[in-house]
Amino acid sequence: MNHWPTVFLTALAGLLACGCAQQAPTISHVHVGHAITGWPDTPGQQGLFVTAEEKGRSALQHALEANQPGKSPDQIQASIRWVVLDVDPGAADRRAGDRFGLRQALQGAIDHVGFAAEVDDASRNVKASAPRVVDNAGAVLARCDSIVAFGKEAMASSNPQEVKVLATEILRMALANVDGVDVDGDGVVGSKREEYGLKQLRRELIAMTERENPPYTTVATWYLFNLIRLPSGLWVFKEGAPRSPGQYGARY
Repeated sequence: MNHWPTVFLTALAGLLACGCAQQAPTISHVHVGHAITGWPDTPGQQGLFVTAEEKGRSALQHALEANQPGKSPDQIQASIRWVVLDVDPGAADRRAGDRFGLRQALQGAIDHVGFAAEVDDASRNVKASAPRVVDNAGAVLARCDSIVAFGKEAMASSNPQEVKVLATEILRMALANVDGVDVDGDGVVGSKREEYGLKQLRRELIAMTERENPPYTTVATWYLFNLIRLPSGLWVFKEGAPRSPGQYGARY
């Protein structure tokens, strides 16, 4: 007689009884996951911060192209248009289906990092660390606004020299958005808020997750895409979640 089914069911029952079944993530960790792991509306359903990084690198590449020697004013303006699209699609002719530029993706990421700190099940670490990430992201968002403003000015200009000067400034800001910038010359990029780029923000996000206890683990897709906020402000998983007792929701 084959006893394997009985053995398997007995072992499974034991796991469930001792609480060893997979635990649902905290609501706080799901919000962190929205930033670094997955979000339903981004290209490829990547994390919002990951999307911001991709858009930032793309904007930098187009800014470099705009500053290549021998470019005509028309060619420079064409490259600058792509920079603006990567930073904020709503500020130029939007590519079909492209909702997320660097600005939108980063704003979404820090919104969810903020939510992660506000819900009831947030750890002390997240409550202390998330506001710093949100605040430092302001440097990148401010540069995004300046890039769009300079880009619009460059695209409307009929002065070749002005177009080149604006392209140089756009490149400077696009580079700072990706790598940060040592404003005070102390040899440390990120010693103050205005020096922050995406690289420094990623470092802070990862450091925050590494300090979590219990440890932060990658959040499963089901939880990432099935968290909703009720009118009361309570965050809950949709019906059908494979959740555990005590994981029904958290208020912000």
